[in-house]
Amino acid sequence: MTLQVALVGTDGIVLGSDRKRNTILPDGPTTSSEVSKIIRDDSRGVMACWSGVEPAIEVAKQVVRLPDNEIQNPTALESLATRIFADELKRLELIETAPAAGEVILVVARDLNTIYHIKVQKRAACWQVLDKVVSGHVANPAVYFLERFYQKKMGTGELLPLVAHTILEAGRINPAGIQGLEIVCCSRDGLKPVPEERISELTNLSERVEREIRTLLFTSD
Repeated sequence: MTLQVALVGTDGIVLGSDRKRNTILPDGPTTSSEVSKIIRDDSRGVMACWSGVEPAIEVAKQVVRLPDNEIQNPTALESLATRIFADELKRLELIETAPAAGEVILVVARDLNTIYHIKVQKRAACWQVLDKVVSGHVANPAVYFLERFYQKKMGTGELLPLVAHTILEAGRINPAGIQGLEIVCCSRDGLKPVPEERISELTNLSERVEREIRTLLFTSD
């Protein structure tokens, strides 16, 4: 389980993800760890994040490595994702797992108006999205904040608190599957990971927003 968000702004694209990875051990407990789910090629200004079953990780890695003449081609993305996902299911002996599905969000610095959203099961499908993409636990009620407050006319700096609060609130609702936060901004200047100091500030802001909402809802006149 995870929650990942990509938003198009006036000066670039913001990509955010939680950091929790749950691993189900054969005949054993589920273990969790903190990882980065955003895979980057800083030199080319390309990044992708993954959600779903384990093979989606390799799909994201291979997508980022695609040559420039293929990486913005939905047909090439679908072909690669279908092949890699099937190969990884077989390699990891997950071929009987049901439902075996994964998602990849791809962002390319030379196209700041488009997010590439890849969904793969037996076959992959790729959409070119012009505003926002949410993947992972899309049924999480925290997604409300995106639907209600996102505006494409906002800059990436303005979108940071919205991305952060949505993911952090999703973690409060579903702590077993969503935890932590990482954000990378993509602009004409390339990929810029949001530093931990700023992540801490955004976390504190999210906690204040939650407290204020709770106060307003439950304080009578």
